[in-house]
Amino acid sequence: MEKVTKIFSVSLSGLHSHKAYAVYNGEQLAVTHILPIKGKFGAWKRPLIEEIEKKKADGFVCIVEEKTDYISRHASNFNLEDVEGDGRSNFFIALDWYFGLVETENIIIANEYQKFMIKAGGEGQRVEKKQDEKGRAIYSINWTAFTSGYRCLLLCVVGAMMEPVSNRYIDLMMSEWLNPDGDVYEDPMGPFRSITTGHAKDRAEAWAKKCKDR
Repeated sequence: MEKVTKIFSVSLSGLHSHKAYAVYNGEQLAVTHILPIKGKFGAWKRPLIEEIEKKKADGFVCIVEEKTDYISRHASNFNLEDVEGDGRSNFFIALDWYFGLVETENIIIANEYQKFMIKAGGEGQRVEKKQDEKGRAIYSINWTAFTSGYRCLLLCVVGAMMEPVSNRYIDLMMSEWLNPDGDVYEDPMGPFRSITTGHAKDRAEAWAKKCKDR
């Protein structure tokens, strides 16, 4: 029986606030809802925390993006604007994965939320795709049009591809590079490598360290 990962993402960054729900079967990511979070912070803080706690109890991967930790302390905090050691932001890596799913037709978004589909195009689009001097994909983002609904979609992709700080993700990813003695294998063809061009290994090891430090 195939493993299904249930994902609940929340973005409290950018324009407005949103939450999203998705499922991933190891190949296809289906995003079922992308909903606005309305009202004042004091009105939805407790209900949102309670929903996160319930979703965690039900086995969901819960990811929250926010500048503080009022909500994210109850889930996995993942900030898309953080920059990795190679100079690429989490935004770029998430977009790599997103467009990889799009190109392989492995992302499904419910009809009423198709407006949150991210399309890369020329100037004037929400995301303009380019290449840096190393030939890696880089993205110019129109922040005025990129609301937290789009960010929630990317967080669902992150949840599917990485499952931040989850034991399942660490076990699956680290087993590709660690032999029974704990030494690191040099395996250039690990999971998701064709999409992330090798970043998955570094990030798996980084997440493993963070988990041990918690």
